[in-house]
Amino acid sequence: MISGTDGDARQRSLWMVHAVADRGHRAAVTWRVAAVCAVLIPFNLYWITQSECVRWAAFPTTASLFYNVVVSLLVLVGANRFLDALRPAWALSPAELASTYVLLSVASAAGGLDFGQVLVPAIAYPYHFATPENGWAQLFHADLPEWLLVQGPSARAMWEGGRSLLEPPMYRPWLGPTAWWTAFAVALFLTELGINSLFRRRWVETERLTFPIIRLPLELVSPDTVLWRNRGFYAGMALAVGVELLNGLNALYPAVPALHTRLLATPSHNLMRFLTGRPWNAMGFVGVAFYPFAIGLGMLLPLELSFSCWFFLWVFKLERVAAAWLGVTTPGSPWVLEQSFGGFIGLAFFALWIGRAYLAETFRRALGPRGDDPGGEWRRGYLMLGGGLAFLLLFSLRIGASWGYSVAFFVIYLLLSLAVTRIRAEMGLMAHDLHHSGPHQSLERILGSRALGRANCIVGATYYWFNRAYRSHAMPHAAEGMKLVGAAGGALRGLTGAMVAAMAVGTLLSFVTQLAAYFDVGAAAGTWPPHAPLVKAWEPWIELGARLSAPTSFRAPSLLATLVGVAVTFGGMMLRTRLFWWPLHPVGFAVSSSWAMERLWCPLLIAWAAKALLARYGGKAYLRVVPFAFGLVLGDFAIGSFWNLYGVLADVRAYSFWD
Repeated sequence: MISGTDGDARQRSLWMVHAVADRGHRAAVTWRVAAVCAVLIPFNLYWITQSECVRWAAFPTTASLFYNVVVSLLVLVGANRFLDALRPAWALSPAELASTYVLLSVASAAGGLDFGQVLVPAIAYPYHFATPENGWAQLFHADLPEWLLVQGPSARAMWEGGRSLLEPPMYRPWLGPTAWWTAFAVALFLTELGINSLFRRRWVETERLTFPIIRLPLELVSPDTVLWRNRGFYAGMALAVGVELLNGLNALYPAVPALHTRLLATPSHNLMRFLTGRPWNAMGFVGVAFYPFAIGLGMLLPLELSFSCWFFLWVFKLERVAAAWLGVTTPGSPWVLEQSFGGFIGLAFFALWIGRAYLAETFRRALGPRGDDPGGEWRRGYLMLGGGLAFLLLFSLRIGASWGYSVAFFVIYLLLSLAVTRIRAEMGLMAHDLHHSGPHQSLERILGSRALGRANCIVGATYYWFNRAYRSHAMPHAAEGMKLVGAAGGALRGLTGAMVAAMAVGTLLSFVTQLAAYFDVGAAAGTWPPHAPLVKAWEPWIELGARLSAPTSFRAPSLLATLVGVAVTFGGMMLRTRLFWWPLHPVGFAVSSSWAMERLWCPLLIAWAAKALLARYGGKAYLRVVPFAFGLVLGDFAIGSFWNLYGVLADVRAYSFWD
């Protein structure tokens, strides 16, 4: 818990009190949790679909802390306090509240912007949009896995609208693909849960990683929190609520003045209007934003990380300027995507390297007598990892991939997943998208489509839906969930199975909520600009058509840039273990070329400057940063969710607090 008064220096914290609470014995997954999730999961999937697919607004699943889940937890906690006063026996325990939060997060990730929302329209695209001009029928239709895709009148109705999902001719073609892709999503999640199970004890008990993302949910579920009596918290909340109320009213009534905090709110936020000539215009879009929740989350980050994020963003911008100044015209230069991809791989290599002895011990104990593996966690971890990976490899072979490509693809995917999860567990970074740098895209940029082969390129396009970016990745939510439930005093028994069920239900409901909306309004024309389902669906198939029409070859600069990225992050992490004064964090290098950092660099700069000044000159005022930051986050999420839901229910273009 945080302190109840501004002068209270004790900083009593549930975070510290429950340092060993991972061994808690109170049931966290109960029938009451199942009942609550049966109501909240469908509501949240509908909310996400309407916001991100139909209206392209506010984007609940693009930041590490899903605001739809935080607000759902806030409402549930309020209702639970009321219920506790009337019928204490009916109230949910902190462990049950924590597990509800975890299951909502996993289900939301299944329907997230970079997962289920790409899958549904993408599997209905390649047949419906084939034309004589693009030649797709001749290029790759014969090799597509028809049993995983949808074509004919149902696909046409999905894109055009005006029909109902409840009509048998509309939903029947989707039954088979939905079942297979749901099984695939569950198998993919099992591999991620397996890795989490293998690393959990090391990260929680040995390295004592702080998992900053779940600090706010942990405060909300704690019955002993004094958050609601902290003046710093209310100051932050009042600031965020006031700003976003004003902006929301301005969106509905333009005569009301606004305090623009969003990147795209006004052209004046684009700094490039001052730099229009060569070589400076090579930097691309450079905007400033002041999202209150991002400033709050930035205040929870280590100073060296918040500094490194905005610092390396400008390093990458200046790389582009230097390339333009030198007249480098080689396609892809200065290979920023490859550097970032290598950065993530380097972070994963470092996590494996420092944990190599621990992993060897887990393997030995998993194969030994049951007493060598308390609770059987490591044995389950290897079984989930091995079983899930076997399904994924056989699935890939079934749809035409080669053994070598399949193994390389999923090894790279799991390395990226490990890096994302480690970043969140250690640093709590609020975004990590890595756009268009998944396994197939990166292999193709280095080796070329000619070396990969036609069949593997088709499989890569089919798998694009879970590799477009990694903003709504489920693996870090699962790792944080294990920590959260343990810190709330709950037993982890049953949590893994519940998360698997949440992934399955979330994937199925993602299909249902999207298809219901698309059949009604039309995915191509009835959704709001920029018609997100259409954009996300065409990317892999247009790229596939281009690569099959004009195959690419090995690119040495792409390989070199990837190796540079690996060296910078792996070497930087090694330096940090030996030189504690080192001011740059290699995580900043890996994440700073992204879509998200374009929006977050300015809030991180503000958070870094404020926290650094308070740490140096503020004395005890530094202790008030955390409750103030919590207030900024919760206030922004609460009022932002209000405007978002108002827009959905009233069918109007309401204010979007996050773009």
